[in-house]
Amino acid sequence: MTRCGFGKGDPGKTRILTANEKKWKSKLEGDPEYEIIPMSELYPTLPPADAYDQYEKRCGHADAAVWCKLMMTHEMTEMLRDVVVVLHGTLHCNSCVRNFHSDRFGDYGHGFAHFPTTSIDRRQVVFGGEKELAAAIRAVYRDYKPNLIIVLPGCAMSLVQDDMQRVCAQAQAELGIRVYYFPCAGYEDRPTGLIIEKVTQMWVDLMDDPKEVDPEAVNILGANREVYWPHVRGAEGKPRPNPYPSDAEELGRMIESLGLRVHRVLMASGGDYNYIRTAPEAAINTVLCGTWAFPIAQLMEKRWGTKLIYNELPLGLEANDKFMRLLGAATGREKLAEEVIAREHEAIMPVWNKTKEMCAGKVCIMGGMGNRTGSYLRLCKDLGMDVIYIPAYPEMGFCHDEAIKAKRVDWDYFLADGFDPVVLRLKDGVPRDFHKFYLPVLMNKLGLRNEDLVYMYNDFSPYAGQIEPSNIAYVNTSTHLRRRPFYPSRAVGYRGTEGFCLDIIDAIKAAQRKKWPTLYTRIYSK
Repeated sequence: MTRCGFGKGDPGKTRILTANEKKWKSKLEGDPEYEIIPMSELYPTLPPADAYDQYEKRCGHADAAVWCKLMMTHEMTEMLRDVVVVLHGTLHCNSCVRNFHSDRFGDYGHGFAHFPTTSIDRRQVVFGGEKELAAAIRAVYRDYKPNLIIVLPGCAMSLVQDDMQRVCAQAQAELGIRVYYFPCAGYEDRPTGLIIEKVTQMWVDLMDDPKEVDPEAVNILGANREVYWPHVRGAEGKPRPNPYPSDAEELGRMIESLGLRVHRVLMASGGDYNYIRTAPEAAINTVLCGTWAFPIAQLMEKRWGTKLIYNELPLGLEANDKFMRLLGAATGREKLAEEVIAREHEAIMPVWNKTKEMCAGKVCIMGGMGNRTGSYLRLCKDLGMDVIYIPAYPEMGFCHDEAIKAKRVDWDYFLADGFDPVVLRLKDGVPRDFHKFYLPVLMNKLGLRNEDLVYMYNDFSPYAGQIEPSNIAYVNTSTHLRRRPFYPSRAVGYRGTEGFCLDIIDAIKAAQRKKWPTLYTRIYSK
């Protein structure tokens, strides 16, 4: 066994509710729509994420198909420098991918990436388009001379069943470079977490067998859409140009504090084909975002025996201490790990203790899917708060009970590690409606007052003019919209934990005003 850190959860043990949880459960007794239940009780009853018919019977809808699999796959390829991606499909697919990236610039790539397309039409849909694909691959090599060409299919050519694998193999032999085909037609999978789990196979396929393995080299996996400054081209020995470190940089700082070396950061931008193909030369994999990292780590563990430090998004003292101890034990540096932990505690304990004091008796409510939500709720539990998970994005307009199983790699980890939040959900048979998860509705159902709550939202809040930061503690957990200078954005590591505690302190102080609406409300409210 090469996985380090199996958790402390006991699947056979009954979850004991806290006093607050018992009170909330009592308030919802007889409610025709809502129930509150521990995740450990709900999780085994949920069908697999792709059991669409079962979810339709249970929830009133088949699934929340947020984004197309082709879009998510192309987003991953944008993080490689010396690669050209060829779309075997229609111009419509090309436009949709560009619109997706443009609409979420800085979140899921950018809309100006070059994306050569075979531009198939009704003729190829009837007779096939293998000749057009072969010609497009040759043209791309002639014009750009990339080290790697990736071929992605649209739905039409996948349904026609062009033999794209064979075309790529022939082109690879002819051109002398890697030509890789990955199936990602939009109809193949729908829930986002399930798409991510399958798409990460691509990264492992692009890796080579290691010539040798460095026992002091460590990979950081799941750094999606992040820049790891020490590995950026031209960054050697230069200070970071802005005061906003990435989560990967904080995790790298902690790894290096044990005398280890960060080998590869995936899927961080700035890398090229050679960067990713040599990832198996590291002896250990660590994890940032488990949704992206765990599938890669499990495949690398199976193929090359790479050790996995089984820990996700270390937020809070308990999670960070566990990460350092697991990494220390895996590398024979247990004593040094304890010294580092003591030093990090000394640096942040004044802020940590003040935050715990201000959070006493408070409740945190957060919606979302898996990795980010579970990690922040676990941090709040570490601070002494009761926490409630809602399987919805009221901010973004959809519910997703099926996303719990779509993010199974995350919830498997949290439950195995003993983190078992209560879930406030709509009962089976009640049609899913994201309006039913609006915060004022939930607070009324549970008897919560403004001063009881720390509300953590994902990317933006819909409550301007109703509930706002001057009367309720608002904390942003977005990767991209949350920025505190000199602290990583997702609160990873000891420094990230300190920065997030400062955010909570600021939010609680602001909510004590009870008047003088914030600029946020003055801009966004009606």
